[in-house]
Amino acid sequence: MRPAKTPAGQRCETCKFWDDGGDEEDAKPRQGDCCRFPPVRNLLPDDDETPSHRLWSYPVTGGHWWCGEFKDFDA
Repeated sequence: MRPAKTPAGQRCETCKFWDDGGDEEDAKPRQGDCCRFPPVRNLLPDDDETPSHRLWSYPVTGGHWWCGEFKDFDA
């Protein structure tokens, strides 16, 4: 089965919910965090050594990806 075709211009890197974290514009592939929904609990151990802010994270996506939740900056 072929993947769905990404609608023109609706990539993660052009979505208002995407944060590239300062990734270089010419990085190949660009990566960033999808901040469309709240962060989720990751698999790091919950112990006294792990800071609480590292226990939660946003999904990491490629700038060229598309999920169907795209929102333009002007919306």
